[in-house]
Amino acid sequence: MSYKPAPHSSYKKMFGGDRVAVRTPYTSRQFSSPVRSSRVSFGLSSAPTVYATKTHRLRSSSAMPRLSSENLDFSLSDAINSEFITNRTNEKAQMQSLNDRFANYIEKVRFLEQQNKILLAELEQLRGKGTSRVGDLYEDEMRELRRQVDLLTNEKARVEVHRDNLVEDIDRLREKLQDETSQREEAENIMQSFRQEGSPCGQPGWHTDNNEGPAAGSRSVRQTVTLPA
Repeated sequence: MSYKPAPHSSYKKMFGGDRVAVRTPYTSRQFSSPVRSSRVSFGLSSAPTVYATKTHRLRSSSAMPRLSSENLDFSLSDAINSEFITNRTNEKAQMQSLNDRFANYIEKVRFLEQQNKILLAELEQLRGKGTSRVGDLYEDEMRELRRQVDLLTNEKARVEVHRDNLVEDIDRLREKLQDETSQREEAENIMQSFRQEGSPCGQPGWHTDNNEGPAAGSRSVRQTVTLPA
């Protein structure tokens, strides 16, 4: 293993420090450690070269703003996370409230639907009862009207029979009146003929007494003439 000094550079002139190169027969790899301020190179074809620079002052001086920015980032992320958590909590509470209100609304709708069905059933039942009641009243009224019609029909028949009987009686009385009238006229004609003939002493059936006058004779004439029955 051999060491050779590295060439001077502006970086060395500014920050100072020596750099040592070490060659090894391994594959070249480069890595930087966050703890150490050195850089190591490995190579297969040549010996590894190790460069050690005195940059601890630069790294220590540049670590302070990085930590402050990280603290600011953490504070901002914490604030964002807390705000997000608060918003999520509020959203969950609002969603729960909306779900509860929606569940209550669904329950009310179902209750109202059941009440509507009950009212419809009662309405149909009342309609059926009303129809049957009206039908019964209609039938009763029709029966009463039929009974009255039958009574009036029978009464009309009796009145017509009585009217026919009265007409027949009137016809008989009219005929009898005509007969009586004709017999009366005939009797009056006979009486008139007797009066026109004068004294009826010579007629057969005429009897006079000495003590009877013309009045007695007229009575005898009235007794002799008999009216037909």
